[in-house]
Amino acid sequence: MDPLVELSRLLQNLLRYGVVASVDHAARRCTVRSGALVTKPLRWLTYRAGDARTWWAPSVGEQVILLCPGGDTARGAVLPALYADNAPTPVDDDSAHITQYPDGALISYAPEKHEVSVALPSGGKVILVAPAGVDITGNTRIAGTLHVTQNVSVDAGIKAADDVVAGTISLQHHKTQGVQPGAYLSGEPI
Repeated sequence: MDPLVELSRLLQNLLRYGVVASVDHAARRCTVRSGALVTKPLRWLTYRAGDARTWWAPSVGEQVILLCPGGDTARGAVLPALYADNAPTPVDDDSAHITQYPDGALISYAPEKHEVSVALPSGGKVILVAPAGVDITGNTRIAGTLHVTQNVSVDAGIKAADDVVAGTISLQHHKTQGVQPGAYLSGEPI
């Protein structure tokens, strides 16, 4: 083979555009189709893979770049990802950091608003495990039912716009027995 032709081929293979053809999650490898070439299973790049590790596998059909040391596609690595007509940006916002998932969930941070937003699809649930507790500083609003399975401790006053009911006893509407005027105490509510 002509050495110049071989050198030209190796140079062309240093960087190649491609599309993920298959993904083997257990092996942490994927194959890539680039023109007529389909690579052997290759590793893909991730944010971190040391003491701190991230996991986000590429998906079939995702556009990627093949990085091939010495032009050898058999030793290549896959650099995800490129936007495409069939995989556009989740939104058109030049400053937000956004992740959109296949089920429609959207997590975003808008620096100009200093706001984190998490929008889950119907049936979605957030699970937070923090053995030492959760501290929230600032006003907190809950639109929905709050279910507490253990004791509630309050260091300041409680204000309620509606009635408060303990067991079956209404704070606003309970009646007491044996009430006498003056310094006497009432009986237990009925």
